Amino acid sequence: MTDIQKLMMAMLISVRIGVGAIGIAFPVILWGVGEIAGVPMANSMSAYYHATQACSIPPASGDMPAACKAQGEGPMRNWFVGNLFFIGAAMYLIKGFSRWENYALNVAGVMAPCVALIPMPWPVATGYSIHTLHYVCAVLFFLCVGFTCVFCADKTLKELPPGPNRDKLIAFYKSVYRILAGVMILAPVAGWVAGLIWGHGTFALEMAGIWAFGAYWLVKTWELHRSDVERRAMRGELVMNTKSLR
Repeated sequence: MTDIQKLMMAMLISVRIGVGAIGIAFPVILWGVGEIAGVPMANSMSAYYHATQACSIPPASGDMPAACKAQGEGPMRNWFVGNLFFIGAAMYLIKGFSRWENYALNVAGVMAPCVALIPMPWPVATGYSIHTLHYVCAVLFFLCVGFTCVFCADKTLKELPPGPNRDKLIAFYKSVYRILAGVMILAPVAGWVAGLIWGHGTFALEMAGIWAFGAYWLVKTWELHRSDVERRAMRGELVMNTKSLR
């Protein structure tokens, strides 16, 4: 590869690794930096938008302590918003190997900052409101990325080089992508339901979903490295139908 091609490849790889690393670090940052700032562990990632040292659990509207009346003044708010904007921008700018993958990533890229721009209700809402869109956007984000995991990831697997274990390797990647997609889709939904029913326990489930999201991009980067798809495409050695899903 030429020097400019190497620089372009480094850019593509850095973006994907950055997304994966930020995805895995996101809940750890909220929890860890929040502890340093004196914020007790919140019951969900979204609660860190509002959570303060005096109030980290979403209060009920009928019985709200004075310390919990402030909205959007949590010390972790900027961390929450900044991470979501980075992830959203990266999702929108990353280009897949098919139009379908691009569409899904573009929608995910729009949904991520919407989760930050439409924060969760504080205090907890008893009915539907504009804040309900916060949960809708979060679920749509994971559905879109899960879609790319299940229906788009296989497109590059057929480009893995021949070898004695090629079929097993393809089956391994497929299994990993299906598992990660399942966690991405089911964990946030389960967390949302847990929050509605019990009012707590959603942080761990949301963390599992965002970790699966981060792990997908790291595994996908390694898979693309092994198949050398991007380098071959950049050298003009690869022809791929971007109109087909697989």
